[in-house]
Amino acid sequence: MTLLHKQPAPASERGYALMVTLRVLLLLAVFAQLVFLATRYRYRHDITSDKLYTLTSSTQRVLDSLTDRLLIECYFTRDDTLPRSLQVRRRDMRSVLDEYARRSNGKVDVQFFDPQSDTVIKQKAERLQMQPQQIETVEFGDLRQLPIWQGVRVRYGGDKQEVLPVLQFYESTFQYEAVLTPLIKNLAVKVKPKVKVWSPPPDNRSRGIPKGYQQIRQLFVNSYDFSDLDLSDGKLVPDDTQILLLVRPRDLTDRQKYAFDQYLMRGGKLVVFADTADVDVGSADYRAFYPSAVEYDAKDASLKFLDQLAHYGVKVEDKLVADAFNGAQESLSRAVMTITGPGYQGVPYPYAPRPRAVDWGADDIAKQMARSRTGEIDQERVAQYKQAFKPGLNVDHPLTLKQQNGPGLFWPCPVGLTDKLPEGVKADVILRTSPVTLVEKIGNDLNPFGQNSAKPEEAMAAINKFINTINSKVAAEPRRQVDLCVALAGSMPSFFAGKAVPPRRPKVSSEPVTDPLKEKVGKEGEKPPEPPADDVGPKPEVPTAQDDKDQDPPLLDKAQAGAQLIAIGDADFIRDDLLSGTYNQPGKAGVAGPASDQRALFFLAVLLDWLVQDTDLVALRTKAATDRTIRLGQQDALNNESVESFTQRVQRKEALLQWANVFAPAVLLLVVWLFMIVRRAQRKAAFLRAMGN
Repeated sequence: MTLLHKQPAPASERGYALMVTLRVLLLLAVFAQLVFLATRYRYRHDITSDKLYTLTSSTQRVLDSLTDRLLIECYFTRDDTLPRSLQVRRRDMRSVLDEYARRSNGKVDVQFFDPQSDTVIKQKAERLQMQPQQIETVEFGDLRQLPIWQGVRVRYGGDKQEVLPVLQFYESTFQYEAVLTPLIKNLAVKVKPKVKVWSPPPDNRSRGIPKGYQQIRQLFVNSYDFSDLDLSDGKLVPDDTQILLLVRPRDLTDRQKYAFDQYLMRGGKLVVFADTADVDVGSADYRAFYPSAVEYDAKDASLKFLDQLAHYGVKVEDKLVADAFNGAQESLSRAVMTITGPGYQGVPYPYAPRPRAVDWGADDIAKQMARSRTGEIDQERVAQYKQAFKPGLNVDHPLTLKQQNGPGLFWPCPVGLTDKLPEGVKADVILRTSPVTLVEKIGNDLNPFGQNSAKPEEAMAAINKFINTINSKVAAEPRRQVDLCVALAGSMPSFFAGKAVPPRRPKVSSEPVTDPLKEKVGKEGEKPPEPPADDVGPKPEVPTAQDDKDQDPPLLDKAQAGAQLIAIGDADFIRDDLLSGTYNQPGKAGVAGPASDQRALFFLAVLLDWLVQDTDLVALRTKAATDRTIRLGQQDALNNESVESFTQRVQRKEALLQWANVFAPAVLLLVVWLFMIVRRAQRKAAFLRAMGN
């Protein structure tokens, strides 16, 4: 038997194995170093066109201004337990929170807690007034209610905190910034801007809900110091007032107008929410829509408030505006019975216009308005319309920058600019109606549902009659746009220049007041005896103007630097009952609405930020992602196209696109196949010719 001995490997093979081993070890060391560096230093590059995953410069400046540590506590349900549709939204939310921590230079820390995994954490979240949202999800064919925790507590400096019971899911990352950045800035700011509000007391005489203006104070209490303006005893507006809101001013005395005037002359920021009609909506059992005129001036006033506004350059008309194109169907709806059960149907309401970022002077819109019933286009009118009509929203102004829709207004009045502005005053028109607008005196016919809104047949007949009446009035009027909101700035002249300053207190009659029942009765024609002279004791001193501690400061006849005046022709869109959605309960009336939406609060928030020169928040709130929605058409309201006709037209386009998606690829493949066959036949024929066949 022969034994085979294993020969030792050559030295070259051993050296090769050692080299490979060293290379592998060096590669692992490099990978380990890369992992270590990646945990310490991170780099992200946002390649989206709208910079969806990059914090705005406004947020960066807020983070740079932090002087103490900021802790963001997130009480979130675990990501893997969410429905698939919400996991993408949660990932975007986490990305934004991670950017706050990454861009803060160590000042912001984000911590995550799961209330569903720990009883102590759940109890802590409940003490912070957080509650889970119940989300409907379909799993394995079953409809289930899934509780989702998504509360946030932000703590700053150890003694300041704000709690968001629910951080909603949003489609755009900008919206998370619009919620979180103002909250962080409110915690970091030391002194809140002071806002004075002059508004009428709640009207308890209404047949519906009392109308007041308290919610705007509660909604912005974290950002601004709201308080009522006290002008009793002839007081003037306090010097530390940064913004003055005149909400539906009514029954104004001359002294109060003087106080507003001098505040503006001192460089103040004055916002006037004018209103012509005070509309009583009614109750859930009966929708009244009964209007009453708003009286701006007190009965004993000698000066007109509208004349005062016109003196500054603002023209307010005592009329109502109805926009037949921008009448928002989302403002009003009625309960109807559908195939699937009870539902709601939107009702066009021209007295609730919503200005839109539509260029009404565009060529296609001008041609559409100038087209006759026979289809002919009046080119002369087209040229006039293109020159006269402007966009519904001034998208270049900070109040509506890059926005598509303005706030939904209710029963507005025209608010524009005078023909000639005072010298040194610059002005902008912020909101306009469409050219299909009617301006009329206040009437009683503002109820589109008639007297029996709960009866479907009668309500539908009343709605059709209401809309047809508006359309017939609009058709009889020339095309016109109406301004709804203007902004002025500059050296506005005082309304009281050259006029007597209204006294702080009413003049007291110098004649003694006597009671005829206590007078001594004498004979007819007999002169009453003279009262005895009272020479006992010192005579009381009569205060002079120099001794009056409440003497007015010298009158300012021209506005100082920084003076701004904003006037909007509606105060209802920030009214308590419309902001709270009080009328969204249809009740026996079967009518839901009217109600304000988030656009109203957004507009007011941007307005306040802009007036206090908070450009960071203005830029943040007005930022919006590019709308890439494919639109198959737009309702032709200029030619009174009905909703049914518009829906049918869109459905025909959808069907056409569906068939095109089915047949277009097949036709394309057939064309390519035929091309290849022809190409091969040509090449084969050329080869045969070359071979002599």
